[in-house]
Amino acid sequence: MKDNRTRYTVKSEFKINDEGMDMAPVIASRRGNEFVFGSTRKAPIGSGKDPIVGEGYMNIWQVEKDRSGNWTPPKLFDADSINTEYNEGTMTFDGRFRNMYLTRCPTVHKKDMGCQIWTAEKRGRSWGLPQKINLAPNDTISVGHPCPNEDGTALIFASDLPGGQGGKDLWYSEYDRREETWSCLLYTSPSPRDRG
Repeated sequence: MKDNRTRYTVKSEFKINDEGMDMAPVIASRRGNEFVFGSTRKAPIGSGKDPIVGEGYMNIWQVEKDRSGNWTPPKLFDADSINTEYNEGTMTFDGRFRNMYLTRCPTVHKKDMGCQIWTAEKRGRSWGLPQKINLAPNDTISVGHPCPNEDGTALIFASDLPGGQGGKDLWYSEYDRREETWSCLLYTSPSPRDRG
């Protein structure tokens, strides 16, 4: 890092970070003065311990800059039914910040459950109830870490869907407005020749 210096300074945000695990910060407003992230910090929702990682369940938190340019203390994401007793993380938005996409990983005793992608639409100043996007043939397959395009009509996501290269692969999905369904294709990046 010393040999490849940049004009950027990397520092820890002590007012935001916690002793729990914090991950996946994403800008959450057009002005860029707000962001969301997943965290295992103590919360009144999902207060148990995740049996896989041994830490608290992950919830979505948000922070914003005040008029002085300082980050406000983190608070749970302000929308109904986003944070549950399960793990929620990796929230993203379309380019207009009108649609959100998040990963939810339910835990059921003695069952091997996969993660799911859920979406919610902004209505006025509040968010509608999240709806599950059906991308997998059953609940044991994981889909998560959504990355939408500008208008929210396509997603790239990680999954262990059958037909991939092994383990988790990147998959691509397009939304059919008429049928109100999402397609599902293995994502392959264009070759250098295709890029021109």
